[in-house]
Amino acid sequence: SGATNQGGGGGAGGFVEVCSVSVCGNTGYPVVVGAGGAAGSPPNACGNNGNNSTGFCLTAVAGGKGGSVHAGRPGQPSTGGDGGAGGSGGGGSGAYYQVTAGGASNQSCQSGLSGSCGFGNAGGGNPGPAASNPAYTQSGGGGGAGSAGTNGTVSPGTAGVGGNGKTSNITGSCVTYAGGGGGVYGPGGQNGAGGPGGGGAGAASGAGATGDNNATAGSTNTGGGGGGIRTVSGGPGGAAGGAGGSGVVIVKELNKASGVWNLRT
Repeated sequence: SGATNQGGGGGAGGFVEVCSVSVCGNTGYPVVVGAGGAAGSPPNACGNNGNNSTGFCLTAVAGGKGGSVHAGRPGQPSTGGDGGAGGSGGGGSGAYYQVTAGGASNQSCQSGLSGSCGFGNAGGGNPGPAASNPAYTQSGGGGGAGSAGTNGTVSPGTAGVGGNGKTSNITGSCVTYAGGGGGVYGPGGQNGAGGPGGGGAGAASGAGATGDNNATAGSTNTGGGGGGIRTVSGGPGGAAGGAGGSGVVIVKELNKASGVWNLRT
């Protein structure tokens, strides 16, 4: 068969929750809702980092892309394939003779409240088989705001699962945001599920798979990571990875003082 690429799951965007922010009257406050990272497509299915969401001097860092590498055939080690750093890190790619790392989370490295009130986790990696073992390994899941993505395992095994998101009730009901994307398997394995909070599931196409199955995108306005995709060169494999979910900025007015109209009024 042709060489195989098993992309890691995309990392979720960072999650920032601040109890109160002081504002000035008659002053505009620009808000940017970041777009999710574009999906990877064949032949190498290399994904892309998303875009930051900002508002009120706060920054939720975009999720890191899933790792991608055009894997070598047995006896031809491949290189690269680590997950990208971001609000939560992307999962590492799976390959022959290959060890990859999940991307790091850099949300807590942001200045001020964006770091101290921010959440994000690393993506899962691909610990790889022994150098003399040509087995496939499964790719890692992307990190989520609530927990890290899990590692893939040696084939036959299971791809990494996307990390859990974080739950907030700012809208009046509990909603989970920023779940990581799931990884994808090599032959004989199992795709990784997306993490709760809008993470997309991984999928496989080409040899050993039924048809060309696109990976699941992260859910809109959650910051969820997209699922990884497995493609095979020299055969079918026209499917694409999952795009990241767009971000969201939610503002809630605090209880007003007596005798003061609220903003909606």
